[in-house]
Amino acid sequence: MRPLDLQQIGNELAIKWDDGHEDYILLEALRRACPCAGCQGEVDILGHLYKTPEKPYAANAFELVQLASVGG
Repeated sequence: MRPLDLQQIGNELAIKWDDGHEDYILLEALRRACPCAGCQGEVDILGHLYKTPEKPYAANAFELVQLASVGG
């Protein structure tokens, strides 16, 4: 499945898929689901998770600034 259209509607990202299905995802949920090592921590070779302490997000952390296509 590939997205045909992406639009911000209020505090959600609306995604229209090529099969006709649509999803609406809260921008805050997207930000909190960030998979990077800075947000989710890193696992060392022995399997230990190293993560920085939780920090509160500012209100502007949940604003959509840019959309960019990456990967295949």
